[in-house]
Amino acid sequence: MDEFNCRGIQKKGLSRYDLFHQEEKPLLRSLPEEPYRFRYRKDFTVSSSYHVPVGSEMHSYSIPYEYVSQKARAVWDMETVEIYVSNKRVAIHKRNFAPYGYTTQDEHMPANHLAYKRGKEYNAAAIHRRAMLIGDKTTKAIDRILCSRNFPQQSYKACQGVFSLASRYGEKRMEAACSYILSQTSSINYTMIRNVLVKSLDKTADEASGTITTVTLTGDEVRGSGEYTNRIMSSLSE
Repeated sequence: MDEFNCRGIQKKGLSRYDLFHQEEKPLLRSLPEEPYRFRYRKDFTVSSSYHVPVGSEMHSYSIPYEYVSQKARAVWDMETVEIYVSNKRVAIHKRNFAPYGYTTQDEHMPANHLAYKRGKEYNAAAIHRRAMLIGDKTTKAIDRILCSRNFPQQSYKACQGVFSLASRYGEKRMEAACSYILSQTSSINYTMIRNVLVKSLDKTADEASGTITTVTLTGDEVRGSGEYTNRIMSSLSE
C-alpha cells in the first residue's frame, strides 16, 4: 500500500502521498475527546402529564408544565435525555433505564403538584417522628419499611399498621419485637412484626436472654444457626 501511494500520478506528477500532505492534511481537525453517540429522536405534543416516555423501557421524563399542548422533540442517547421546544432546550435528564418509571424535576411541576409532593414528604417525616416517640428500634424498623418501596407513600399503610400494633400491644413490646427481628435479619415488614407479637416471640426472647446456656454441636448432620434463623424468618413472613 505504501508503494502504491508513493507512486507518481501521471497527470499531476505527484504521488497520492504528496497530495495528502500538501492539500488534505492541513485541513484535518483533531479527533473529538468523546466517542460518537448514536442518538434517537421523537416528535410529540406535550401532554397534560408534562412527561414523555422514551426508549424501549418507556421511562417518562418531565417537561416544564408551561409547554403543555406545544410541539416538542425528545432527543436521547445512552447517557442523557433532552427536550426541545422551538429548537430551544427546555429540559435535560440523566437517562434512567427503570421500565415504566418516572423522572421528575421539581421546577417542572405546577404549584399544586409541587405542594402535593411536599405534603407527601411531610407525611414521611411525621411518621418518622411518631416512631421516635416509641423507641430507637421502632424508628429503625419504620425507616426500613419506608425505604423498602420505590416511593415512601407506598409504605404509609404498613407504617400505620405498625402504630396500631403499638397501641394494641404496648410500646415496650413493640420495641422488643422490632429488636428481635432486627437482630435476626436486615429486612422487616408489618407482617413480621405482627407475627412476633401474636406468637409472643418478643417475650420469649426477652425472658430467655441471659438465662439459657447453649452448647454448639459439631458433626456432618448439624445444620447450624443459619438454618434456624432462615426457618424463623420464613415463618414470620407468612
